[in-house]
Amino acid sequence: MSTQNENQMEIGNGGRSIEPWLVVSFASLVPLVVAMLLPESWRMPLYVIGGVLCAIGIALLFRQESSRGR
Repeated sequence: MSTQNENQMEIGNGGRSIEPWLVVSFASLVPLVVAMLLPESWRMPLYVIGGVLCAIGIALLFRQESSRGR
């Protein structure tokens, strides 16, 4: 039943859908780019935030692919 809902959502959006894992993965680049512009004392926390967002994006990708296989 969820497959029908997903298909209906894609049709409603003009056939375009943005994967949640992709949004999170691209969002992980923002703190990394900002870290290059800020002083060195800000870099490590921003690197950690970027790494955590990247890991969450990868986890979302694995979750999505494992649910497709069912």
